[in-house]
Amino acid sequence: NPKLLKQLIDFMQNKKIEIRPVWHPNHMQKPYIKCQRYKIEKSEEIVRETICLPSGAKIKSNQIKHVVEKLESFF
Repeated sequence: NPKLLKQLIDFMQNKKIEIRPVWHPNHMQKPYIKCQRYKIEKSEEIVRETICLPSGAKIKSNQIKHVVEKLESFF
């Protein structure tokens, strides 16, 4: 649900937690539209319904816990 995703992103940003929609796959980006070699069945659904959460090699356990707590409070 795109509306719910937008609400979640706004909610988390208000909590100073950066989340964002996933990047569009190359075959969905304007310069590469004509370059697709085969149909990726679920790509549009994944882009519509997926977010990127904070991550990285240096993320700490307490930061992960904080993100999870805020996600739980949203839902």
